[in-house]
Amino acid sequence: MKCEAIEQHYNVTLPPLFHTLFDDGMLDWMGGYGDPLPEGIDWVRDVYPKLHEHPPALFHTGGDLLMLTPRQILEYPLPEEWDTDRYAIIPFARGSEENIFALFQERASSDEPMVALLWEDDTEAQILARNFEDYLFRTMVEAADEIDRETIDSEYRGQNAPEAYRADILRDLATIRPYLQAKYIEALEDLYHGAVGETLVSYYFQGSRPAEQIIDDLIGFDRMNEEREITR
Repeated sequence: MKCEAIEQHYNVTLPPLFHTLFDDGMLDWMGGYGDPLPEGIDWVRDVYPKLHEHPPALFHTGGDLLMLTPRQILEYPLPEEWDTDRYAIIPFARGSEENIFALFQERASSDEPMVALLWEDDTEAQILARNFEDYLFRTMVEAADEIDRETIDSEYRGQNAPEAYRADILRDLATIRPYLQAKYIEALEDLYHGAVGETLVSYYFQGSRPAEQIIDDLIGFDRMNEEREITR
């Protein structure tokens, strides 16, 4: 499937970076097998090992995020009360709490779509980033801050959990490197190679700037975290 099918379905123009990542397989968490997986292919056994070593976007850094397949994007049941005549809402990932991450644009605007977080039972969209590139960068910065200790101690049981996690997010950085601005890569390199800090409930990596400051300095804008009413 091509991006053009998504654009036609939602009557939008997708950002150039989204097109490029889509075409290069960087938004594909199915390992190129398609959806549904062919008979005899198991995701954990056959797909995960490949993606672990050569991850698509946000595979290790997205937290509980799961990228949607092209079929799921096309078939996603947006709530009827959302005003899709006024807003273009194109889901590309889902979280673990009945929330979705979506490209979000006022249809009257010619600006590149922003990225928003939406809950299926809510009437508002929370703006996360000015554009898709900034969203990827923000998510990757936040992946190095307030890392849940219980989660990664369990996931990397028997290993030095923070260092094993660092190795994984550095894999994400390696594969996304060709697609992000040099200043974003530089900031992530500095952060990901920082010393490990810890609290009672979390780990974090200490770069030359705190994660929150990196986000404010490089991608902050006046609508970040704004909540926008989206019902008809």
